[in-house]
Amino acid sequence: ECRHNLAYWRYEDYLGIGPGAHGRVTRAGAKLATQQRRAPEAWLAAIEESGSAFEEMTPISRDASIEEMLMMGLRLAEGIPRPRLEALAERNIEDRFRPALSRLVEGGFVTLTDERLVATAAGRQRLNAVLGALLA
Repeated sequence: ECRHNLAYWRYEDYLGIGPGAHGRVTRAGAKLATQQRRAPEAWLAAIEESGSAFEEMTPISRDASIEEMLMMGLRLAEGIPRPRLEALAERNIEDRFRPALSRLVEGGFVTLTDERLVATAAGRQRLNAVLGALLA
């Protein structure tokens, strides 16, 4: 665990700098996926010419952002802050992930408190199945 990886796992913004680098940035309340030009020569030429070498800046839909936040945040023992996930989903977690959430809680794969949604140790071992159930 390091700050660099925690930025990804906590679904925070990060800049992709250098040839072929990817990033996630928020602009005007919308999350964007960025990608720099891949070839080092083309990347350097674009930087020298315009100061930027973005090849793509693609808006990420709300549903895709929720999916990314879940995929990354449930890897962490700390899980995902509930208020942040609910703000992104624009509704409470129980409504957004019904009926799968209650089955996952009852099965011991996730815990849900007023503060966080957390995958248990058993849930992290089966994270693909947990995510599949939540995102179905």
